[in-house]
Amino acid sequence: MTRTEGSRWSRRRQRASQRPSRHGHGDSAPRRSSWPAERSTHPASLWSRPPDRAPQLYRWDINSGALTQLTDAPAGRILGYLTPDARWVAWLDDTAGDEIGHWAVAPVEGGAPVDLTPGLAPYASEAIAFSRRGGRVAMVTAADDRLNLMAGQLGNDGRVDGLRSLHGTHAGLGEVALSSDGRL
Repeated sequence: MTRTEGSRWSRRRQRASQRPSRHGHGDSAPRRSSWPAERSTHPASLWSRPPDRAPQLYRWDINSGALTQLTDAPAGRILGYLTPDARWVAWLDDTAGDEIGHWAVAPVEGGAPVDLTPGLAPYASEAIAFSRRGGRVAMVTAADDRLNLMAGQLGNDGRVDGLRSLHGTHAGLGEVALSSDGRL
């Protein structure tokens, strides 16, 4: 048997051709924005899909193949993150499309977005992390020439309790990671 006839590689290609495309350019194929929630009981993934207008975030139900639109930002929404339990999707809510705003979450089953940092001035950020257990959330925010590492507890209602700055600097501060139990 050759590598292309019935091999595991050809079976993978065949299965991949039956899923929404990750690489289509200029078409309406979904693009993955976050990896599937592995080790979760929720078989979902997050996609950014540009139909005939600005791209938005979609929940992709892996079992049924159904796409459910989660955002409707005029400038579009490309980058989003699923929480480890796949209950929430998070994105930087930059209403002007200038990448300055607030982190927000919304239930993946649909619902109104919740501002994670309502008491802060708008900021730039690309770094957010969620613990697998314990509900901890951490993010890096950049505003007024200062970078801050912020952390708090993500509640069942999507609000963050006890949000506080753990470290601030004028120097570089990049990605943030949490252990599975919520330690930085």
